[in-house]
Amino acid sequence: MRQVVISGAGVVSPIGATLAEFGQRMFSGQSGIVDIRGRLVPWNFPVSVAAPVSESISGPDILQDCNSGSRFSRLAGIATEQAVRQLPSGLPV
Repeated sequence: MRQVVISGAGVVSPIGATLAEFGQRMFSGQSGIVDIRGRLVPWNFPVSVAAPVSESISGPDILQDCNSGSRFSRLAGIATEQAVRQLPSGLPV
């Protein structure tokens, strides 16, 4: 059996773009769910709510040159960068 050690974590979600912000909002009961009709979808769209991740989240400097990547890749990079910053010094990355 293989062992796994989780040494860092990162999050980008509708209720927070850092672990601290996410934890604070999650434990206070916030959901991130908003009405999307007329903003993200037409008024007659059959689904009226969603939990979108804010477009204003900025990533680390290393990702600023990666404009050609998808939004998903950019958000994954932001969460990964958060996790890497938490690694104990001396660990190979």
